[in-house]
Amino acid sequence: MKSGLTRKIIGYISLIKYPVMLVGVFFAALFLVGSVFTEDVVSVTISDGESLYELTTTCDTVSEALAQAGIEIGTEDKLNCLMTDSLANVDYIEITRPIYADVTVDDAQNLLTYSGAISDVCEDDGEFLDPDGLVNDSGIDEEIKEDNTVADDSQDIQPGSDTDSQESVENDASAEKDDSCATSEEEITLAIPVPVVEESFAYDYDIIEYEVEYVEDSSMYAGEEKVITKGSEGEIAYKFSVKTVDGVEVERVFIGEEITKEPVTEVIAYGTKATMETSRGNVAYTNVISVNATAYTVSNDGWGDLLSTTSQTGLRARWGVIAVDPDVIPLGTKVYIKSLDGSADYGFAIAADTGGSIVGDKIDLWMGDSSTCYRWGYRSVEVYILEDQSVDIFELRNGSVWSAD
Repeated sequence: MKSGLTRKIIGYISLIKYPVMLVGVFFAALFLVGSVFTEDVVSVTISDGESLYELTTTCDTVSEALAQAGIEIGTEDKLNCLMTDSLANVDYIEITRPIYADVTVDDAQNLLTYSGAISDVCEDDGEFLDPDGLVNDSGIDEEIKEDNTVADDSQDIQPGSDTDSQESVENDASAEKDDSCATSEEEITLAIPVPVVEESFAYDYDIIEYEVEYVEDSSMYAGEEKVITKGSEGEIAYKFSVKTVDGVEVERVFIGEEITKEPVTEVIAYGTKATMETSRGNVAYTNVISVNATAYTVSNDGWGDLLSTTSQTGLRARWGVIAVDPDVIPLGTKVYIKSLDGSADYGFAIAADTGGSIVGDKIDLWMGDSSTCYRWGYRSVEVYILEDQSVDIFELRNGSVWSAD
């Protein structure tokens, strides 16, 4: 009984075994296909000049996508992203190809530019062509035209295609585009008229006034001057950097200054010798003493000693002889007596006498008679010590006498 039931069960199992295996195989195949088609697929747009590519790919990086599209990147080409950037972060790749231009200014030179305007060729290399903005030709803004044939505006490349298969399906225009990518530089010859720019140095000159120095000279009278060294003006140069365009100055920049000729100081000596005005002109003196003066004469009426006809020094008493305190004014000193009250000066005199009452700042002046002595009385005067002690004071007086009138 059991064996019959067992055989029935085995029979039933045999009937469903193959359908179950088929179902298992189906689901396994479905899992495998899903795994393949669920791999990351991205779409990216590639702009290369006038060509536009729409690429659907499973590539990971920009470099792999460009390689799949069969696009070569030169050393001078520019991208808006890095070759190592992940396509997960990049959906647009822009390629800028350089243009080489032969520009003739003074000498032919080769420039690389990424612009389509002739004027921009002058700017790509900074100061090369026109750093001062001097080129103003009307054709300078003309667009640079490429003669190369470019690819169609848009091409689709599907994932999994390689370069060989792509080349087999791309049309002739696409093939021409590949050629233009490989030889993206275009030789363009430009002849641009540029004004003549020259730089030089210029100098402006100005005078430097000389100084005047005064020095004392004791051998000269006060008020006198004499030029010892004649002064002369100096010269200073102001240096400028000058830029001209076609001979016309457009810029002047101050650089510095330099003294090209030193001024010579004028030296003037001025006299320090003191002088006073007399009837004989200006007379130099070395010192002045303020004293009180009385008068004396040869008489017996109280103004002098009748017997004293000679002075203490043996000099005959007369106009021009004065008595002094030798401790104040040494005997033999030649002086000039000047009144302070506006009356006439006593004039030139010599300290040749002494007196018992003549002490300190007192002097006694010899007069011709007692009445004159009386009119003189007692006065304050100034005694000027003459610088030239060799003069003959009697000759200088020339017989002059003092008068109160």
